[in-house]
Amino acid sequence: MPRIGLRNIKTAIAVFLCLALFIVLMGIDYLINKSFVQATKWYTPFFAAIAAAYSVAPNKETSLKQAKVRIIASIIGGLFGIAIVIIYTKLFNQSWPFSQINAFGKVDYNGSNESFILSFIVPSILVLLSSVFVVYICLLTKQKNAAFVSVLTLTAVMCSLGTDPIIYGFNRILSTIIGVLFALAVNLFHIPHHKNVNDLYVVGIDGIYSTDDKKVEGYINYTLNNLAYYKAKVCLFTTKTPTTLIPVLNNVKLNAPILCMSGAALYDTNNKKYLYEEKIKAEVANKIRYSLEEKGITPIVNLIDENVLYTYCECANNEMMKVYFDERRNSAYSCFVPHKAPYDDILYMVLIVKNDKVDNFLTMIKEIGVDDQIKILMYDFYSLDGVYNDYKFIKIYSKKIIELNALDYIDNEGKKIGIITDDNASYLASNVDYCITAKSNVDDCNQVIEKNNAEFVFRKLKHLFFKRNKE
Repeated sequence: MPRIGLRNIKTAIAVFLCLALFIVLMGIDYLINKSFVQATKWYTPFFAAIAAAYSVAPNKETSLKQAKVRIIASIIGGLFGIAIVIIYTKLFNQSWPFSQINAFGKVDYNGSNESFILSFIVPSILVLLSSVFVVYICLLTKQKNAAFVSVLTLTAVMCSLGTDPIIYGFNRILSTIIGVLFALAVNLFHIPHHKNVNDLYVVGIDGIYSTDDKKVEGYINYTLNNLAYYKAKVCLFTTKTPTTLIPVLNNVKLNAPILCMSGAALYDTNNKKYLYEEKIKAEVANKIRYSLEEKGITPIVNLIDENVLYTYCECANNEMMKVYFDERRNSAYSCFVPHKAPYDDILYMVLIVKNDKVDNFLTMIKEIGVDDQIKILMYDFYSLDGVYNDYKFIKIYSKKIIELNALDYIDNEGKKIGIITDDNASYLASNVDYCITAKSNVDDCNQVIEKNNAEFVFRKLKHLFFKRNKE
């Protein structure tokens, strides 16, 4: 069963205000004139309510845009209809025929029925020509979206039965403007929120962010932009590189850099530069490389130089390495180099291994004798086409990534709050002041949430940001 959303409530409030104003105007009119003539002459709650309902939108920008369209359209259609009626009555020296018959067929006309019917011919032609002209005016003034409402207002003014078109026209315009103003007032009103703008929210997104799930992607991107608007500092924690993450973060503006490559680097998405690197020392990296190369295994080596991520690999040892290469040859935010990497400090090393060979590779790396200086993480192999379950990424980082020293390079006056959504981000727990996890096997966490999906995790994040007294 769908829940009643905030937009529904705002629409109902805006419509109610239109009706409440009518009651107030009737009360004032009765106190002054002992009648309700003036209250109903210039204001009709029906028109105001329609305009209000039309102008309430999910966000401020859309609401202002729709309100502008509604007001411009009503003015164009209403004033043009009034002008045509005035010209007709002066030119032919007779009343507008639509105003002489009401919806119940009562006619206020002195001539014969035949002549009364014929009196509609010229006004009907004028309505036809006026509709064409009004649409043309909207297109000429680049108000294409206003064309429908303009014609609607025009025909309402010129064709409404039993009304004075001039009074009706001004009533329609004024009522529409009032309805639009009520909609804007309701839509732009925000209850003051307490916002924890000094806190830093470090959110592991690999467990909930899937590049092939556009619905999830759209929801996360919208929520991140919404939080950024309120000045929330959200640091995304991911195994991904900027090469693979930034295209997914479509039009997202963040107030904090991303903690990428499992914490090995801190990347500023706004200024397109790296703020911190946690490197493997050349001595350690070269021991691993020499040992692997002696056995005919070519590692993929990644390092950063002048804010560019370079990926080096001389040759592909298996078909999945070829897939990996092909997808990165022309990618943005990185440079693929089909040669050996320089024997310097590196950021991290990658091996793409078949599942039945993983244990052999781990044993091989352990025999090198650098266990106390490296951190090995494993992931399913994924590409733009999907996940290949027969292969694994083995990524070798500096042991120091588990300290997440990169977090110290983010301006933060408040607490560090972490949200863990996958097992490989478990060491986030020991580097923040308060930690929430969707994984029950993570130690040192303050709270375990029952669902590990984008909507639930980000709803929790928003709750923490706006909560006055955090847990």
